[in-house]
Amino acid sequence: GLSKIVDASGHSLAVASPDREEIIYGEVRLESARQKRSIFSPGEFEVDQINDRRPELYGLITKPKLGSD
Repeated sequence: GLSKIVDASGHSLAVASPDREEIIYGEVRLESARQKRSIFSPGEFEVDQINDRRPELYGLITKPKLGSD
């Protein structure tokens, strides 16, 4: 239950109900998924999701916490 289809920006396109089996449908625009630049405030807050990556930091965010099982 509550499965969903989301677009490249994370917006819900279709949401299944929580209490029954069903098939949901949605249309995904591939040209939107190919756009890797997000502009939240032009000239002030823009993100290039490929060029702004910091792979050297990935190990820090995936490292297990001490004492966690």
